[in-house]
Amino acid sequence: MHSISVAIPASNEAAVIAQCLAGIDAAASHLAEPVSVVVLVNNSSDGTADVARRAAAGMRCRMRVIERHLPADRADAGRARRLAMQEAAEMCGREGIVLTTDADARLSPLTLAALARSAVARTDVVCGSIWTSAPGERRAQEPQLLFTRPETRAYWALAAELRRAIDRLNGDLSDGRMPHYHESGACLAVSARFLDRIGGMPDVAESEDRALVRRAEEAGVPVRYCDRARAWVSARLDGRARSGMADALRRRLTEDDPPVDSALDTVAAYGDRWRATCDAAVQGQRGPGRRAAPALRESDLARDLPALAALVRDEVRPAMADLRVRENAA
Repeated sequence: MHSISVAIPASNEAAVIAQCLAGIDAAASHLAEPVSVVVLVNNSSDGTADVARRAAAGMRCRMRVIERHLPADRADAGRARRLAMQEAAEMCGREGIVLTTDADARLSPLTLAALARSAVARTDVVCGSIWTSAPGERRAQEPQLLFTRPETRAYWALAAELRRAIDRLNGDLSDGRMPHYHESGACLAVSARFLDRIGGMPDVAESEDRALVRRAEEAGVPVRYCDRARAWVSARLDGRARSGMADALRRRLTEDDPPVDSALDTVAAYGDRWRATCDAAVQGQRGPGRRAAPALRESDLARDLPALAALVRDEVRPAMADLRVRENAA
């Protein structure tokens, strides 16, 4: 039986942390494995730690609340999650599973069980999906698409299609539906063994979740995208963590040419990786993993959209059609 520990970084989250913990405790009731929770409260002045401790009194999960003051140059979302996951890994042990979420997130009741089952099945990194809605709306949306331009959404769709084709050539996917490809610390599981192997969560200020997935790909470790694991995250614009999701949403609304999600890359990089993967597949090998993408803006995607569409239309889709023919004939 694998011990499971949930890591939650929190800074000035007194208004929402109790609701987050209640959702985790309810989700833990669907598991036979022991579940512990680590709330790492950093640079907080609103009593978040006290609220979390009071909430712990009524929980089935074992909980630990840790308070830290991070120096100004490290008081960001990425470093806080790294510390929280280090503490969680110590609680669950080397053969355990570390899950992480956000203090303002609400997990669906089956999320912990779905992530844990996937991780136990010798999958070292499992990504659940995340959803939100714009203020005043009830329609669920993917956060990476919220407040973005049509060209950006079209670029996302083509990039996902290309990525799925690469995963198919690498043998990571059957010819099923498109993975959600969400890579968010709000709904993520990683084996403590793999976390130890790579020296913990990447030591970066932001996009630490994406950096973790890239580390896994570089190590040849398949990443699973689990549809049954879901987290609902807020679309607030006054986030507590520097460089977090709220900062990204606010910039999309206030800047003429805002930065895009760090998961997106240049069309040149996509083309290079696609062709290298095709060459590797001929040799029965895996293609190269993703590299860290340069900082792109929405104008970059609008400029490159026709070229990416041509790459997918002229190279990716014909190759996938040929692969399906070969598979059906086998």
